[in-house]
Amino acid sequence: ALVNIIYQREVEIENFKSQPYWDCYAEFKFGESRLIGRWFNNDSEHIFDHESAQALVSFCKESEAQIYSVINEEKKIRPPQLYNLSALQMEANPLYGMSPANVLAFAQGLYDKSFITYPRTDSKYLTPGEAKWLPTIYIRVVPG
Repeated sequence: ALVNIIYQREVEIENFKSQPYWDCYAEFKFGESRLIGRWFNNDSEHIFDHESAQALVSFCKESEAQIYSVINEEKKIRPPQLYNLSALQMEANPLYGMSPANVLAFAQGLYDKSFITYPRTDSKYLTPGEAKWLPTIYIRVVPG
């Protein structure tokens, strides 16, 4: 069963045809608040025809937005996991062009100065003892 799933995924990858698409974003201002929205419909999150994307942009530039309903809700979002060395190396390479050896040297330098925990662990979690010395951080998202 597992081999079949892997095989089917490989077939999907081999048959994949790259196709250009356009995403349309708009900024809406409501008094002091602003909202950035992206076009989508039930069938797709992208527009695959450049002329259609241009027509949508032109239409929106000449239109006024209307608010039909507002939902105000509070959500609790779990923070992202901590970095282990390999995750840090994988993210630093495309963002900053750093090699894995450069990231390791940089992390080791931060560790030597007591700015980060030991960088060569595979764990993405803190022990309860380590977590006790972390400050409590509250983040509130405000309009604007």
